[in-house]
Amino acid sequence: MKEYSPYFLQGLTLGLGLSMLFGPIFVALSKAALEKGARSGLTVGLGIWTSDVIIITTTYFFVRQIAHVLEGSAFTYWLGQTGGIVLIGMGLFTFFRKVEVSLEKQSRSLIHYAGDFMNGFLVNTVNPFTFIFWIGVISTYVIGKKITGLQALVLLGTILITIITTDSLKVITVKTMKRYMKTNNITLLIKGAGILLIGFGIYLIIRTW
Repeated sequence: MKEYSPYFLQGLTLGLGLSMLFGPIFVALSKAALEKGARSGLTVGLGIWTSDVIIITTTYFFVRQIAHVLEGSAFTYWLGQTGGIVLIGMGLFTFFRKVEVSLEKQSRSLIHYAGDFMNGFLVNTVNPFTFIFWIGVISTYVIGKKITGLQALVLLGTILITIITTDSLKVITVKTMKRYMKTNNITLLIKGAGILLIGFGIYLIIRTW
């Protein structure tokens, strides 16, 4: 087990570092938890984690063949522009839609949870920084250091588990705080989340222009 300890510690450090970044993913999780509850927030998180698994798997097995494409200026440009537009659209929808906040347990259908899942999946997938992070980790820590399959699994698995754990704690924390907040304040926070999503979208478009 000692031979895998360095990869576990590296994965834990990278995962904690990523979880402390304040970005559209944090906003999406917080918004869902505030407006619809912990289950909704965790479902958004499930969409985010599923996106991560797909990106990790694709990058890990095809990085040698497609690294030049993923790191190319054209890919970054179109992903940034598309992602920026999607985030702005989500932000406008969040800001202008009627917010219905209730401290009571709400009945939600499978369709609602499917929407939450797709929300998280899209926010993570259209975010260029997601690709940059995983390509950097796999290129530097996996391919660059020529570690074995099991060692790579420990490293990448630890990062992902750390992200899942910290995201879940964020949702639970926000849901707990909601109990002590007034409805007007929650509404303002949700609209503020919409403004932040618009801001992140504009930033992505400008950054990749």
